[in-house]
Amino acid sequence: MFKTKRNAMRVADGDLPRDALGAAGQAQVAAFAKLSAEVRGVEAARASAGIPDFEMMFAGVEARVEAERREAAEAAQTGWLAGVIGSRPLWVLAPAGAMIMALALGWVLMSGGEPRPDNTCFVDSYDADKGSIFVDQNPDDPAAATVIWVVDEEEG
Repeated sequence: MFKTKRNAMRVADGDLPRDALGAAGQAQVAAFAKLSAEVRGVEAARASAGIPDFEMMFAGVEARVEAERREAAEAAQTGWLAGVIGSRPLWVLAPAGAMIMALALGWVLMSGGEPRPDNTCFVDSYDADKGSIFVDQNPDDPAAATVIWVVDEEEG
């Protein structure tokens, strides 16, 4: 039954010759032809009333979908690198690669940061009006602390 209806639709659309079906199939072809005429009549009335033709709209949508599918297939075949360099050999990218490497090396060398402050001090001279001054300092070990004592001898 289903195959007969499908074949009747194909005969009504003109895909199959009319003699491909029996008497029952011919009745279905006539019913499909009547339905098709009614649909076309409604569409013609809509078109005369200024309502847009949806068949034209769907044809445009299908064409756009097909074009986008084709573009996506072409892009997938070529890949991003072929789009960048085209038909030129790969060595044309060498200058850009050398510049990127030079910039990276310069950044690494120049961004070492500020050196830590050096808080070492050495006492070269001292001056006092009275009393004694003692200095404990190790010039061989800059990380060692320097200690300065001022002793006032008059206080006793």
